[in-house]
Amino acid sequence: MLSNQQLERRKLDVIRAVVAEHIATGLPVASQTISKRSGGRLAQLSPATVRHIMAELEEDGSLSQPHASAGRVPTVHAYRIYADQVKKSASLSPSLRNMISREVSSTDSETGGWSVEGISLLLSQVSHNVGMVMGPKRSEILLEHVKLVRLSEKRILVVIVSKPDLVEHKVISIDEEEEMPQVDLDRAADYLNDNYRGWTLSSVRREIYRRMQEERDRYDRLKGHLALVVGKGILPTETSSELFVDGAANLIDRVEFQDLRRAKELLATLMEKEKLIKILSECMHGVADTIEVVIGDENPEKSMKDCTVIMAPYLCGNRVIGALGVLGPTRMEYGRAITAVRYTAQLLSQRLGSDSE
Repeated sequence: MLSNQQLERRKLDVIRAVVAEHIATGLPVASQTISKRSGGRLAQLSPATVRHIMAELEEDGSLSQPHASAGRVPTVHAYRIYADQVKKSASLSPSLRNMISREVSSTDSETGGWSVEGISLLLSQVSHNVGMVMGPKRSEILLEHVKLVRLSEKRILVVIVSKPDLVEHKVISIDEEEEMPQVDLDRAADYLNDNYRGWTLSSVRREIYRRMQEERDRYDRLKGHLALVVGKGILPTETSSELFVDGAANLIDRVEFQDLRRAKELLATLMEKEKLIKILSECMHGVADTIEVVIGDENPEKSMKDCTVIMAPYLCGNRVIGALGVLGPTRMEYGRAITAVRYTAQLLSQRLGSDSE
């Protein structure tokens, strides 16, 4: 007679087999399929035994049966068990490791820094889902270098290089009456670089406006230009992290989102980046080098009830400064997505750590 521990192990084996088969096919899974295609301990079980175990799993909420004559499909509970196991055992293939390493190391910019923006596209390509990366909170970025370039009468390119060598480009618009020739922009950039290198952007903003209030009698054109550039280009009033999202089109062809209404709701959520920032921010409060997996109904957003979010923080030195992740249907390839997110976060942390030394 089998012990309780052996019986529980059988149940876990069946859950993993059902989830893996459902991910591969998208169809309800029959007991005969598990008996024929599974290896290891399950290969020794008869279809009748597997069917009995699947019935028990349906009773405890791990599996469900769409129709009386159909096989079973995994519930969120089963996916949770499966994902937790994958987090411990899955490994990334050498080809994907090489691809991720190559892309993370080749994000250098002509301005002397590099951007996390391309990481979202990388994660999308590797996982075949939506890739996301949340940059450091702008108010906490340490200023390294500013460059201002006049593009036209009304547009100025602001290039901000911040420690550890992250680069950001932003085009700001100015009013017609605000004459700002390139020589004045160079003066303003030199002033910022000479006086505020190593300051957080929020501190730069506060100090510039404080000096303007104290020196109203000596207010000159340079300070006016500084106020405009700082207000519009270096630190606008919003100070949340910047979020980059790529690969939304990957979801449209999935069976789970063929319902037009559900697809529209999800795409609308992807457009509302503050919601995604809130979700990604949750993993920044945990232990470094950890993976968070939020599945189905565990998502706070109604439009994401059929989705899974896999995310991890990345660090600069020993400080968590951002997060990255993958969003896709609950029926996703967990091993590939989890290992890709984990490895990318590790490489990004190493890159930022070495640049900050």
